[in-house]
Amino acid sequence: MSYTSQGTFTIYIRRKKYAKMNTNRKIAITVGILFLLAAVTAIVGLVLYEPILNDPNYIIKYDVNHTQVIWGAFLEIILALSVIGTSITMFPILKKYNESIMKVWQLDVFVSGSLRLLSLL
Repeated sequence: MSYTSQGTFTIYIRRKKYAKMNTNRKIAITVGILFLLAAVTAIVGLVLYEPILNDPNYIIKYDVNHTQVIWGAFLEIILALSVIGTSITMFPILKKYNESIMKVWQLDVFVSGSLRLLSLL
């Protein structure tokens, strides 16, 4: 079997590199979408919570802000899941550089996302 530049070995390497680049590209797109989703839900959630956070009589006006609170809580859940998803999705790429630091960072993000979910209770 010949391994010339036109041989099957070179074609196999090119396909393998292309497949690896394609996987990294998919991971990068997924991380980008999750990051944008986290940013948008955080901003919109803050806009929905803002009238309630600054109003001293928010308990008295519960019926007025009921829908805003429900939508804000829903967006907080999406925010927490997208932050945790971003961490999980980035793990295969960043573990190449330092796996132990990546595991600590992933644990930190998971704990903060879980605390965000528990704060809604």
